[in-house]
Amino acid sequence: MREMTLKKIVIFGTGSCGKKIYDFLSHVTGEKTVAFFCRTNAAEHERFCGLRVISPHEIEADKRADLIVMIAVYDRKTAKEIKRMLLGMDFTAQQLMEINSFLLDNVIADFQEDTADGSYYCLCCKNRIRKFLPAGERHSGIFERFHIIGGGYREESACPVCGALDRTRWQQYVLEHFTEILHKRCNVLHIAPEDALYRFISSNRECDYYTGDIEIGRAQHLCDLTELQFKDDFFDYMIANHVLEHIKRIDLAFDEIRRVLKKEGKLILSFPICTELRTSEESIPLSEEERLKRFGQKDHVRLFGYDYKEYIEKFGFLVNTISPRDILDSDVIHRNGFLEDDVILICSKR
Repeated sequence: MREMTLKKIVIFGTGSCGKKIYDFLSHVTGEKTVAFFCRTNAAEHERFCGLRVISPHEIEADKRADLIVMIAVYDRKTAKEIKRMLLGMDFTAQQLMEINSFLLDNVIADFQEDTADGSYYCLCCKNRIRKFLPAGERHSGIFERFHIIGGGYREESACPVCGALDRTRWQQYVLEHFTEILHKRCNVLHIAPEDALYRFISSNRECDYYTGDIEIGRAQHLCDLTELQFKDDFFDYMIANHVLEHIKRIDLAFDEIRRVLKKEGKLILSFPICTELRTSEESIPLSEEERLKRFGQKDHVRLFGYDYKEYIEKFGFLVNTISPRDILDSDVIHRNGFLEDDVILICSKR
């Protein structure tokens, strides 16, 4: 009988996700199962969990065929980008495993370590944790000069277990309590889908759930919000979180949204909001540095201001806003890691 040669396992990712899958494999199969860790920009002599960490280009070409790469990141978009990069390095699809959903469904519950003392609760992964982690942009002066809801650096934002941000947890709360996405047969189009919300909406088997993104591989459909490929009056719900600040021809985007949304359909939006300024937009082409200075991010073309509701309504929508501070007690907001003044817009066609 021919002896079977086992491939070596590489874990791509050195965050909490990578550690959890390493702990899981060590518990089940022994410590020597994993050959090394990998991440996009590894430092010289870097180590993680006692093993060396290398960049993808450091993997010798003649040894790649002997590897199985477990892509250990929670964010679905990032995992797909890594997979696309590795496929370009002549790894085969059979060698690459995206294990974010497997981790969330099977591993995390058994490997919580010391995160659960009940102080905080993540609605997205249903775990009790000690604290939320920092997240957000730190290198734009506009976040230092003005308060921008959902933008800038935040000390307690990301869940250490599933990676969901404060704004994603609030979005899930609103979808659960103010829509029927989980409770009825419906057609949903989700632009630039967040991993946590993808799992949440997908749990409704009666939902025809479409995901779209402007970049290949990030969603089910390649979608340009200004030129959608779907038929008229098709969707019950459309979701676009932190998308509109990227779109130059926002008038065309709203024309398309109105076209594909049913008469009684709902458009659910969120975006960064500066409560101290009026909405400002790119009127002439700007450099990335100027966009960073004016809008807080290099690929943003507008910053919504305190007049955001009026701005959206001029495109033919009625806007209902929902904020944690208007409906929840402060202790509930704190425990769930919501932003007190966060805003979700539920919009109906006029």
